[in-house]
Amino acid sequence: MQQWPNPTLDGFLAIIAERNAEAAEALSDGRRMRTERGRTAVVEALFDLVNEGYHPTVAQVAERAGVSERTVFRYFPDREAMYTAAAVEIFPKVAHCISLFPPKGPTEVRLRELLKLRVEITQIAGKIAQWVESDEKPSDLQRTIVALRAEHLRQQITIWLEPELTSTDPSLASVLNSMLNHWPIGMLLEEFSPDECVDALYSAIFKMLRS
Repeated sequence: MQQWPNPTLDGFLAIIAERNAEAAEALSDGRRMRTERGRTAVVEALFDLVNEGYHPTVAQVAERAGVSERTVFRYFPDREAMYTAAAVEIFPKVAHCISLFPPKGPTEVRLRELLKLRVEITQIAGKIAQWVESDEKPSDLQRTIVALRAEHLRQQITIWLEPELTSTDPSLASVLNSMLNHWPIGMLLEEFSPDECVDALYSAIFKMLRS
């Protein structure tokens, strides 16, 4: 038989209330964990479909995640919320790729490292970026993300290759920005390995910087 530390009615009720509160908290935690797992599954389903070349509908995302459309909208009340979750999920994976602090060294070192990062970010987030940019009805969040990303990557080229760009044609920075976009790099990755992409880009750009 359960031995209660306080054998009075008040003591008994206090212990029951405490344990009920603990159980309720555990249930709440469990629900939160299930909700978080569900949200993660939906975001991963979205990424998978986009990386496979789809412009997924909510129905497709729900089917891939193994939930109903109603459940998707319970996790994410609107598209904006889903895009926000996707951005939060993917940013830590690519944050190092958009660094504005180049390594010390000559042109060869800085250029090759920059190209490695551009190929890597395209591998991780290129399809997602293409999907967001090609949305016929972009949300305010999408437009903001696209604009901020484009500006940041443009700054990265200018900062990492500042000595070389200062001494060459001013329009070269714009040319490089177009060359190192996820669209052309994504096309290269369809035919070549990441290392081969870096080598090809390096050969072409190094000559441009030295001309």
